[in-house]
Amino acid sequence: MFEKNRYSAVSLNYFLFFALSGTFIPFIFIYLQSEGWSGVSIGIYSAIGPLVAFLVQPIWGYIADRRGRLPLMFAVLILLSGAIISIYKNVPVGPAFYVLAILLGIFQNPLNPMIDSMSIRALGEQKNSWGLTRLWGSLGFAVSSFIMGKVFTDSPALIFTSYGVGTIFVALAIFVMPFEEKRAKEEPIHNQFAIKGISSVLTKQFFLFLAAISILQLGQSMPLNFLSVVMTDRGASSALVGLAWSITAIVELPVYFRSEGFITRFSPERVLIGIGLFKAVRFALFAISYHPIAMLIVHATVGIGYALLTAALIILVDQIIPTEYHATGFTLYVAFTTTLPHLVGGLLGGKIYDLWGGTALYFASALTTFLGVFAFYSWYHSVRKPKNAAV
Repeated sequence: MFEKNRYSAVSLNYFLFFALSGTFIPFIFIYLQSEGWSGVSIGIYSAIGPLVAFLVQPIWGYIADRRGRLPLMFAVLILLSGAIISIYKNVPVGPAFYVLAILLGIFQNPLNPMIDSMSIRALGEQKNSWGLTRLWGSLGFAVSSFIMGKVFTDSPALIFTSYGVGTIFVALAIFVMPFEEKRAKEEPIHNQFAIKGISSVLTKQFFLFLAAISILQLGQSMPLNFLSVVMTDRGASSALVGLAWSITAIVELPVYFRSEGFITRFSPERVLIGIGLFKAVRFALFAISYHPIAMLIVHATVGIGYALLTAALIILVDQIIPTEYHATGFTLYVAFTTTLPHLVGGLLGGKIYDLWGGTALYFASALTTFLGVFAFYSWYHSVRKPKNAAV
């Protein structure tokens, strides 16, 4: 019964958390473009949040490890994010939205590594089955982004209201996560932590791992904020854009379901290398896909790469970082491999898009992703594999 409740609680939290994201993330950049923002302006907006988050995410993780109240911290941060976004419903698009990016960088961006850290620990010895719970997040994102895509054209400001209301349900659901009890047994003492202990997380192995994955994720981040914009430039409607995000999330479902088998059979390192190459090819194909239906089909394959890549990375990070600094390690991981690439990628992507358009942007992403795969392959053979010869 406990195992069943554990999976159900983690799955519920992922469903609600990503359903909330699906109402806002795919559409905020279309909203800004429709109000007259250029690619550079959108790139600056998308870079501000990651810059702030890069600075504060490890601090939030360290506080959570020290105080041991991660679910409460998560609930407070997501409610603050919802309140802030709701206020911006009536704010004219302009410089004030850069302030929004700063505030979301502080309060919203740390949420993803927090929920991942809680989930992987809540699953305990069954952590390799993490993909089975994460697939519910993809389902939630698919449903909400599809619905929002249908109503966005007529009610674009609804993205602010729906996110604000939705945070209430996510904040309540986090307290059913079977997390506190497990943590209390493993880490009963919190006040003996010291800042210098963070050095135990940033080992040479982990640092080089972060560097390699940062390059790989930069390739993915460069076009991320411009997918919806490029699709609309090429003739896609907002409903089709919403459908593209939904289909991607649906494709993730069976991949997450089978992720444990793939990772167990091939090892997370080899899965990551294969998926990295797959992503590089996909970016190149999207660069030359100009028909809306062709873009829809190519983008649908994002779900294959994203699901396996995410599952493999979560398992790898959990293996590398010390248990007593779990939240700190996960926030550092996200800061360097998600937040930092989003920061740099948003700026580079906006500049490339304004100068040469969507085709050049996606070709640049393909090349950068390939370089990231090479960097990770080098890490795997020089640092990881000698200590893990059986892999």
